[in-house]
Amino acid sequence: MAAVELEVRLRALTARHCATGAGSSAVGPMARVGSSARAIRPSGPLRRTGMAPTVDLTGGTTPAATSARNRLRRSGPPGMAVTVASWAGAAALAGSAAIHFHLWSTGYRHIHVIGPLFLLQAIGGVLLAVAVAVLRQPVAAAAGALFAAGTAVGLVVSVEVGLFGFRDSYAAPYATLSLVAEGAAFVLLGAAAVLALRSPTPAGAGGAH
Repeated sequence: MAAVELEVRLRALTARHCATGAGSSAVGPMARVGSSARAIRPSGPLRRTGMAPTVDLTGGTTPAATSARNRLRRSGPPGMAVTVASWAGAAALAGSAAIHFHLWSTGYRHIHVIGPLFLLQAIGGVLLAVAVAVLRQPVAAAAGALFAAGTAVGLVVSVEVGLFGFRDSYAAPYATLSLVAEGAAFVLLGAAAVLALRSPTPAGAGGAH
């Protein structure tokens, strides 16, 4: 009997020891995780580091992103240099359009394909000149510069190799003056576009939205 009772007590002690060990092993990792989380929790404001700016997922943006967006928007008024270059380029573009309309009305209207192209150039030149002078924005200036360059290239091609069965001449009326006007428009409007893109963002443009 004594042997049986001793064996029962040993089994009870073994079971109690196993239960105590399992409980402590289950609680221990959780306690360690909690203590680790408390250890890494910041106690004050985080210091700024050299990390790249991130986008605020709550709906806003960082100051760096806002500044970049404002530089692309160019919401402020154009500078004096942009205004002068835009207006001068628009005047040169309008001059080229006036020359083409005059040539169209005095005989070029009867030339196949070339006549309608001269009329389209006159209308398009006037519209672009107005847009450049009013907007004074890089997109409008760049469009005017490309339009002037295309007109000049068309004249050179028609003189050198012919265009749509028509061959022009540099000695034709207003041919040289047209090239001068289109070259001036290209240079001035190209400069206006570059200056508008490089102009600094006006103060106060990066405010809250």
